[in-house]
Amino acid sequence: MKTQAHKFVAFCLLLAAAPLCAAVPALAETPREITWDDLVPWSAPIPDPFDKLDIDDKIELGLIADIRQQIKLGYIDKTDANAEYADELTAKLTAKGLDIDALLTEDKAFRKAVAAQGREIVASLDGKLVRMPGYALPLEFTGKAVNKFLLVPYVGACIHSPPPPPNQLVVVHLDTPYKVEDIYAPVWITGELSAKPATEELSLVDGSAEIETGYTMKGMRIAPYEQ
Repeated sequence: MKTQAHKFVAFCLLLAAAPLCAAVPALAETPREITWDDLVPWSAPIPDPFDKLDIDDKIELGLIADIRQQIKLGYIDKTDANAEYADELTAKLTAKGLDIDALLTEDKAFRKAVAAQGREIVASLDGKLVRMPGYALPLEFTGKAVNKFLLVPYVGACIHSPPPPPNQLVVVHLDTPYKVEDIYAPVWITGELSAKPATEELSLVDGSAEIETGYTMKGMRIAPYEQ
């Protein structure tokens, strides 16, 4: 029996062998060409509490945080060799004058603030006809043709790494399904943008994941990327 992972791999192979095939309807107005930066509202930079530290201290603080999280989740206990190593690193950095608990608390707040910033969207783009580049990750398809995909800013996004922030992800619903020549080749997509958060499930070779997105688009035209 074929698993979801096998189906996804087979679909990728079909896409790689298929030519681009999309209807090109006439547009009533000229779309505004935008970049991924245009999807991010301006906000003041968030200071990173680790910036004042040298690279070795940053690495060791990261190790302490990871090991403490493993203990908290019950993956290891305090008698584990890694837990003892975290205690040694804590003593070492404390001797250098660093407040470990305070720094880790500040880092947690920093990461939370960055995540919240990544969910902010540009409301003025809602309902606008736009043209933008990106890479397409299939979400729904009929036979060999894609009718819904996730537009991402760089090749490989969401596949084997943490996804970009929601305001750097666009769910595209196509008027006309298309066959793409190469899922790792960039495309231009033109359509009506909606600035509304959503959650999509992305099937991957090694499982599936729920992805938060900041925008959706009613796609009217798609073409290979050319500068």
